Amino acid sequence: MFFEKVEKKFIDGTTYEISNGSQVEMWNCKTAINDIFVALDPGMFEMYITVENYTTYKKELIQKLKAFDKLYTKHIKSAYVEMSAIHTQAMKPLSDVLESNRNLHFFEELMKKKELPKFRYEALEEKFIGHMTKICENFTSYGKLKESYNIK
Repeated sequence: MFFEKVEKKFIDGTTYEISNGSQVEMWNCKTAINDIFVALDPGMFEMYITVENYTTYKKELIQKLKAFDKLYTKHIKSAYVEMSAIHTQAMKPLSDVLESNRNLHFFEELMKKKELPKFRYEALEEKFIGHMTKICENFTSYGKLKESYNIK
């Protein structure tokens, strides 16, 4: 899974195309991270690092970290924009439900302090119900939610 390379990603009924350039950038970053993980693996460290070669090991690790930093900086400038747009669109239902829940919660807290119009609470509640229903529909259609749900 860590090294999964995909041209298309299917999320909640939507297929997202991933450009070849972004795939290459992500692959390079994943490979560089893996090189760092291997170098920092405690088992490898104990088996191969001695007093004599510690300085060489340290220099190689620093080179790997610098190489990752260089690749990741390039990734941020090119592939991140594309991938961020995909993540934003794919996570929109969750972002919407979190925002509507926050607004409803803050309004409930205000209602404890002073009298507020009931229609505003009902409007915020309806908005939350709509967003939460969308999430449940996605789970039913594309996930493992099999039971019926009634948010109200």
